Amino acid sequence: MSRLIDETTGEEIKPGDVVKTFRGEEYTLSMISRPAEGNSTGRVIITRPCGHSEDDHKSQYWCRGADAPEVFPSVINARIEN
Repeated sequence: MSRLIDETTGEEIKPGDVVKTFRGEEYTLSMISRPAEGNSTGRVIITRPCGHSEDDHKSQYWCRGADAPEVFPSVINARIEN
């Protein structure tokens, strides 16, 4: 089973934990995407509310209420261990 490890503290980061990007943005860890074979570092999916108002959601059909990028673990200063 893959685990996400904080590069600074060495502690495991689990789904539901709050993490910060290298830009200081706060997100919640949603899940780990297991590394593919070879030299892949894998990816993590992090989420946060979109920041749009309810009125904006009526006109911005593409917004689902959450910002959920899939990023490299290094974006949140972490690594995936198998």
